[in-house]
Amino acid sequence: MVTQVEAAGATCATGGQRITQGLDTNRNGVLDAAEITSTSYVCNGLQGSVGPQGPMGPTGMGGVTGLAEVRHGCVAPDPGDATKAVIRSGEGYAAARNGASGPFTIAFNPAVAPGSYTLLLDSRTNKGRAVAIAATGDPFAGIVLTPGWVDPEQETLDRICFMLAR
Repeated sequence: MVTQVEAAGATCATGGQRITQGLDTNRNGVLDAAEITSTSYVCNGLQGSVGPQGPMGPTGMGGVTGLAEVRHGCVAPDPGDATKAVIRSGEGYAAARNGASGPFTIAFNPAVAPGSYTLLLDSRTNKGRAVAIAATGDPFAGIVLTPGWVDPEQETLDRICFMLAR
């Protein structure tokens, strides 16, 4: 038995379901046209009349009206000197690195405005594996991003991407 949506038309004025029955004699998992022994339809009823307007619901809570500021970018180890950082994307920030396996420091220029920020992070190895990132500091003085463990014999840190939003 196979059911399919039946579009509105001559068989079902408002659409419905077509039900075909038969035996899948060639066992291909499909009910081929030659295997169909009966077809029936279950049609949708006519659209009912519009009901009365319901009562007004309670006023909802206030929410975020929009982003006030967003900074984003991706940093990576410098291919020529893994103790340094390079900016792969984004603008309005500087990046530095403290050693080949050390943290990256992100400093924003121009400085970010006062407020409460959310920081989203994504870090990957050259093989696409996600890497845990510890973030310390603050958007005003600088954010320090410390990558988690990367097996130096199997993979390298490819990038750390961030989005800072207020």
